[in-house]
Amino acid sequence: MKMFKTRQILTALLLGMGAFSLTGCVQNAQPISPLGLTLSDSISAPLGKESGRGQPIENLVVKYAEDYVNDPYLREDVVAFRRWEWQKLYHSLDQKVKQTPDYLNSYRVQAEAYLINKDYRPALSQLDQILRRKPDDLHALAVSILAAKTLEDETQVKQRLNALEKRSPQAAQAMRDFFRFTESILQQSFSDQPQSQLSFDAIAVFGQSPNPDGSPSKGLLQRLEKTKEMAEKYPNAKLVLSGGPVKTPYAESDVMAKWLKENGVNPNRFLLDPIARDTPGNAIGMVKLFKQHNLHTILGIGTQLHIPRATAVLKGYADYVGYPLKIDGVGGGNPPSAEKKHIEALYTYVNVARSMGLFTLSDFQRFQ
Repeated sequence: MKMFKTRQILTALLLGMGAFSLTGCVQNAQPISPLGLTLSDSISAPLGKESGRGQPIENLVVKYAEDYVNDPYLREDVVAFRRWEWQKLYHSLDQKVKQTPDYLNSYRVQAEAYLINKDYRPALSQLDQILRRKPDDLHALAVSILAAKTLEDETQVKQRLNALEKRSPQAAQAMRDFFRFTESILQQSFSDQPQSQLSFDAIAVFGQSPNPDGSPSKGLLQRLEKTKEMAEKYPNAKLVLSGGPVKTPYAESDVMAKWLKENGVNPNRFLLDPIARDTPGNAIGMVKLFKQHNLHTILGIGTQLHIPRATAVLKGYADYVGYPLKIDGVGGGNPPSAEKKHIEALYTYVNVARSMGLFTLSDFQRFQ
């Protein structure tokens, strides 16, 4: 009987710790105290996409993993993150969490990179590794709700929101507001023509990587042809062209300006942002130019697949920094398939969270 009770106690302790098997998987995940949260299984690290470009993109906006740039243990991983050296980054971080499993920031960098690359389930797994060790970790708890949303697990979203409510009612409300905002944008209709009757101060063009020789790629050309059409329709609007040298040595904004000038658009209308690396970076650079030139009614331009996300990110960032903005959006190219539209909608949540300050460790300091 004594041996049986001892075994019961040991079993309970193991369940409370996550009950790791020898293969590293969590068996029979159980709620943890004090927030009553059911954690996801631990899974292997993904391989990662092919490496990015390298040195030229390291200092573009957004500067990934800014919270860890002065961390000696993670400094080289920050460099790999900013260079889009995904396989190198994934392997390095996987080794570090195995070697030093209680160093929580390694899991945070993993989760940020995984979410940006649509590796949603591994992202949730690594955030839950933090929560096993620190159950009330505000950052891990909040971002795990985002991960659950991208996995379309509404039961987990609700459970984790309730847990976050106990930890920080303000953070929980911010997450609910962010979900409502994103859903409201995704429910809007976007096509190849504006849906509103606004008189636009600016046409904001979200760049895309050009061809290796600096000519517009197919997707970029679709945006540029739509931009020329809208520039003729709204002749008094400034043209805000955003995009840095991400996958080629050519800044997307420069390539767009060159094509538009060659196709009859007056370059005196151009405002260039040459340092954005992605859609949240576009929003940062664009709003900076809007502020400088007092522009408040905006027509965003991307492809028909991209424009709902681009619009949500731009409006979300403007709201976050307190800049009043009215925005509509149009897309070039053909309407996307239902499958691609669904994938893009899930990724929109990640990008809007980034733009609204609900993603990185430092983002959540205001809720402490």
